[in-house]
Amino acid sequence: MHNKLDANLTMPPGDCRNIGHSRWMDGELFYNFLREQTIIFGKTGKVSFDEHGDRLNGHYEIWNQQPNATFNNQLVKVGEYHYDQSSMKMTLDIDEKKIIWPGNKTEKPISYSTPAHLRIATLAEIPFVW
Repeated sequence: MHNKLDANLTMPPGDCRNIGHSRWMDGELFYNFLREQTIIFGKTGKVSFDEHGDRLNGHYEIWNQQPNATFNNQLVKVGEYHYDQSSMKMTLDIDEKKIIWPGNKTEKPISYSTPAHLRIATLAEIPFVW
């Protein structure tokens, strides 16, 4: 994979706290390169991306953290987000009856839309690749 990409890429910013103030000069080039890649036998199956950079053929489990009888928390699988072969798109399947909401409630709370900027960080741990 690396032989198709220029070996002289600049280093990305190393501090998430300054993410809005620094821009990786070759970030867009690297992003576009990654979007075009397909890994047939990846650890989690086939890895490929659509034109927006979203993973195709992905399979994600959705878990809900819930209190149990001993007042410890347990994880309960409540759904999946997966690639559906028949519709050829990602599909979300959630069993809302299994979800315990904040405040130990079984009824979904009223949601409010608030404008916000979401910052996502990634821990640099194995098998993370820079």
